Amino acid sequence: MNGQADQDHSLLGTFVVPVAQALRQQGVDPLELVGEVGLDLARAANPDWRVSQASFNELLQRCIAATGDEAFGLLAAEQLQPQVLHSLGLAWLASDTVYDGLRRLQRFAHLVATGMELALQEEGDAVHLLLGYDGRGGEAVPASRDYAVGIVTRMCRLTLGEYLAPVYIELQRPPPARPERWEYLLSSRVVFAAPHNCITWSAADIMEPLVTGDPALARINDEHTQAFLDNFLARSTTREVVDKIVEKLPDGPPGHLRGHAWRGGPLGPVEQLIPACIGVAHAPSVEALVAGRYERSREPLLVPRSLPPGDGRLVLRVEGGTHHVVGLRREPPATVPERAYRLED
Repeated sequence: MNGQADQDHSLLGTFVVPVAQALRQQGVDPLELVGEVGLDLARAANPDWRVSQASFNELLQRCIAATGDEAFGLLAAEQLQPQVLHSLGLAWLASDTVYDGLRRLQRFAHLVATGMELALQEEGDAVHLLLGYDGRGGEAVPASRDYAVGIVTRMCRLTLGEYLAPVYIELQRPPPARPERWEYLLSSRVVFAAPHNCITWSAADIMEPLVTGDPALARINDEHTQAFLDNFLARSTTREVVDKIVEKLPDGPPGHLRGHAWRGGPLGPVEQLIPACIGVAHAPSVEALVAGRYERSREPLLVPRSLPPGDGRLVLRVEGGTHHVVGLRREPPATVPERAYRLED
């Protein structure tokens, strides 16, 4: 499996680079091992490259088998450089405080990994970062959890520019054979088999203003990261819109697409696919559909040649914050033209 899976979650393809560097340090050829899971390390030069969570899970498991080191996820995280996170890494380094860097990570978490759900919580003189996973497409393996926690703690140390130790770390993973290695590599007390993944710092340690803070540089990189995230979400939503429309076609995909694996197969440009699926001469772009511009103008969006049985219109629902396409459903005719697709926020 390579690239971004349609059903599975995905993460930045550059996360493969620290893994490859850690393999080299252990005397293992990274090109061969990465290739065994269907990934091409050369694609890391492409900032748009993403790998599926399932592929990354398999890669880390193979790395553990090849090196014999159960803590390989932490060793790989130690090789991370800020540019692996693209402009987010640079904005993080330019943050006014370590806490501000963590807030940036929370804000752009779905760009880093679509399955990651982050929450910052303040409790007295402590700050907790909870790292959750929604589980769609398969849960992260223990090594992936190690890698995620290791990346966060390393970026916090790089931001501060000196030693920074969490108060304690909770990991939702089975206890390893040598738990003391986790405490050594993470410089913290570690609790295993916890109900959640959580890193806890002293608020005084991570909220102290940094002399290296550069608000202007951070803002520029924030804007670049937001544009990167918007572009990624637009591409993801475009594909989901197409999938949901085709699911509602009585006869399945159009004839010229039959024989392809609809989920992940070669489908051609979306601009050609949408009109082909619904049988219109002039269909609005999916980007315009997702943006909701046609809904506000009360114009019919897509008038199909054939609809599933029943009266009324089909409504495409998209969740606002994540742009995740929920699905198409039929509603009775109302104020918009019958048998038209529209966006519902």
